Amino acid sequence: TWVKDGGAMLDEEGWSILVDGNDDFVVAGYVHTPDEDADGWLGKIGKDGLLVWDEDVDGGVALVDQIRGIAFAPDGDIVALGYATPDVTTDTELWFQRRSPDGATVRWTQLRAGLPDGKPDRGHGIFALEDDFIGVGYRQDADDRQHYWLSRFDGDGNDVWSEAGDPAGPEGVWTAVRGLGNGDLVLVGWREA
Repeated sequence: TWVKDGGAMLDEEGWSILVDGNDDFVVAGYVHTPDEDADGWLGKIGKDGLLVWDEDVDGGVALVDQIRGIAFAPDGDIVALGYATPDVTTDTELWFQRRSPDGATVRWTQLRAGLPDGKPDRGHGIFALEDDFIGVGYRQDADDRQHYWLSRFDGDGNDVWSEAGDPAGPEGVWTAVRGLGNGDLVLVGWREA
């Protein structure tokens, strides 16, 4: 048994974990240091508890960047989903990225702007479905109401289809997604009653 502390001087949180074929762990979340706001963090921890590699993800300005979900691609690449702040005129934007299995090579990075007025668009969960990925999260409108979204994107980060909550309807956020053997998806989150 072991416990791993990331060593950040302020907040650090792990949000997602995968186990690879060697029983090592790929972990994602964020770290927060005194000289910067939160940066996304992705790393591999060996089954012995030792850090194998890690990568920080900075969205472009020193504001909120977090990785909330990770999935393995069929070839072993790691696809991460979360949110980043690419400039000071917007809140967070949906961020997703594909990296090599060793974390060193970024294959691609995608950003998606939220609704008008620079409001957040945040990814919370991801699931690998064949060669594609299903991502879930929320967008916030000008009245600060949150509306879920569910998107399928291919292995290159291109949209296949997307579904979003009705802005006039109840608020809601999807936080996690998994698939069943019959192709159905199971979503969890919250919805205004």
